[in-house]
Amino acid sequence: MILLQQGFETLVHGLAAVLFYNIGGFPFIVLWLIVAAVFFTIYLRGVNFRLFGRALRIVTGRYDRKEDAGEVSHLQALLSALSATVGAGLHRRDFGGRRHRRAGRYFLDCVRRAARHGDQIRRSDALHVLPPH
Repeated sequence: MILLQQGFETLVHGLAAVLFYNIGGFPFIVLWLIVAAVFFTIYLRGVNFRLFGRALRIVTGRYDRKEDAGEVSHLQALLSALSATVGAGLHRRDFGGRRHRRAGRYFLDCVRRAARHGDQIRRSDALHVLPPH
């Protein structure tokens, strides 16, 4: 276990050195994200802007039907995913008083939690066929 943890720490520190390398006063990862966002916006012909209204209609429940299987609405699914993402970031502070967990241990804890709670969301309940707009 310790060897695995040391391996992940080495990997994470190497990736951090590359991703946070400063180029013109900005970390490489920021410039990479900007370039990727512009590329995919052009490549997908602005789908993030064109379908924004449809996304809002889905989240507000316009396409919800009472006869559909499952108990979670689109809005509840979105908010649950958002809270899980924020919660994973907040998990770095543990109860032992240490500010940050070791990188390898944090990764293994995330995998363990995903394996333990992954069966709570069924794929069939998450897929809905939407009527054409």
